[in-house]
Amino acid sequence: MDCALGRLYLCHWAPNAVVPECGPQQRTKVVCGAAAAPLTQSQRSLIQTAIQRSQGQQQGTNAQQQVSLQDAQLRTSMLQLQRLVAQTEGNAKLSRQQQQGSQVHHATARQSSSSAPAAALPGTFEEQQPKAAAADVQQQQQLLQQQILLRQLLQQQQVRQRRLQLQLRSEPAVLTSLVKRCHSWQHLQHLFNTYTQHFNAVHVSAALTHLAQIQGPISPLELDQQPNGLKQLMRELTSAAAACIPDYGARQLANTIWAISKLGCGSKVPRRLRNGYLTAFMQKLPGAAPQHISNVALAVGNMGWGTSTVWQQNLLQAAESKRQFFKPQELVSLLYALPLLNVQPAQPWLSTWLDACYSSLYHFNSQELAMLGVGLVRLKQQLSGQQLAEYLHAVQLQLDATVDIAQHSHGSRPSTRTAPSTGSSCSGGDAQQDLQQPTQESQQQQQPTVSQDSRLQRPHLAGFQAQGLVNILWALAVWGVKLEPSWQASSLACTKQMLGSCTAKGLSTLLWALTKLQVNLGSVSSCTGAIACCTM
Repeated sequence: MDCALGRLYLCHWAPNAVVPECGPQQRTKVVCGAAAAPLTQSQRSLIQTAIQRSQGQQQGTNAQQQVSLQDAQLRTSMLQLQRLVAQTEGNAKLSRQQQQGSQVHHATARQSSSSAPAAALPGTFEEQQPKAAAADVQQQQQLLQQQILLRQLLQQQQVRQRRLQLQLRSEPAVLTSLVKRCHSWQHLQHLFNTYTQHFNAVHVSAALTHLAQIQGPISPLELDQQPNGLKQLMRELTSAAAACIPDYGARQLANTIWAISKLGCGSKVPRRLRNGYLTAFMQKLPGAAPQHISNVALAVGNMGWGTSTVWQQNLLQAAESKRQFFKPQELVSLLYALPLLNVQPAQPWLSTWLDACYSSLYHFNSQELAMLGVGLVRLKQQLSGQQLAEYLHAVQLQLDATVDIAQHSHGSRPSTRTAPSTGSSCSGGDAQQDLQQPTQESQQQQQPTVSQDSRLQRPHLAGFQAQGLVNILWALAVWGVKLEPSWQASSLACTKQMLGSCTAKGLSTLLWALTKLQVNLGSVSSCTGAIACCTM
């Protein structure tokens, strides 16, 4: 009995010791025998100690198994990779040995009889097997490495995405910055689909405005020809914008309406939503900036949205109350938009507005000079006296600049011309679109002041585009202006430069205007020939 209990004790106390194996049946036999026979005090101590050590060993084993389970998923891939590496090295070594043996075999075979090559064929087949096995192992190794790398990248991406989502909740300006960084509609679509739940009214307006800026103007006739993904993004953003109308401020409303017009989807907006946009903006007019007023007026006019008399009166009143804060481009944009809105202001309002335009006359570029002329014709207004003389002089500066730019396009920089002391410098750069691009940042309303030094500046003139030239001559022809010889010469020289850029309709209008203005076309045979060819 003492011997059996000693073996049971040693099995639990020294499991790594070299002792005879004590199996479960033998342990049960010892315990049962101990229960049936009287035990001494030392025997009872051995049994109690063995049981305690057995329980402690079992608890330690369970804890170790828990730790192993936690690390198993992370270590499995690495262990597989190690096995594959070892297997690959072993196969490569075996392949080298077989290749060396095959070389010796072939050398011996060449010295033997002609039947030796036939016996060598099985050896050739056998040496292909380890190569194929090594290739399979190498392919499995590469796949496993790719899986491990992809898993690591996925974990890193998930961590970054969680951090960004936490940042978007606490700092909404971060999402606005991400919208502005998008360089394509695909990038913007991915951003919108990924973080839709974080977009608020400001973000939706910014996204729609940025989409209009990066896509450029889209004609309503070209809307159906756009990619399906772009049309889907337009639908999603316009739907989100419609839901945000109650939360929009004046700036967000103006930017959204401008973007809808720029993207050519104004006709797709239901009448109920049109009224919602117009009513919301009318309520925000007291806090609207001049840029917002001119942008909305021009966008609504271009889209052909019908406006009520109350809406038109509120627009004119808001514009008049903030007239001193309007920039030159905003002045002429609103004047050009009024006939598109079927608005005929009272004569006092028009006279005051024309005075403001006249004081900013030499700030206008060629596009804005053309818009001013067309707008006045449509409003059945005509410049006269000193205002007409200054307008003609400003236009002539742009005509001469057009010729200078064409002549120096492959040479030196075109010369600049000086505006008279009654005006200030014209804005440089290319002719701008009818609609201004609204800025994302808020603008401070400051009364513009023109110093005496700025009136004497020598402006850099950008010259006319083809459509601007046609519009200018058309407006002057409608007014029945009698042009001086110098002005006629400038218009003819500019016409020769613009012939290649005019459409058939533009050439027809140009011919009518020059004839109406009694400009002698006999000295410009290329002009009459081109017009005749395009109008046939």
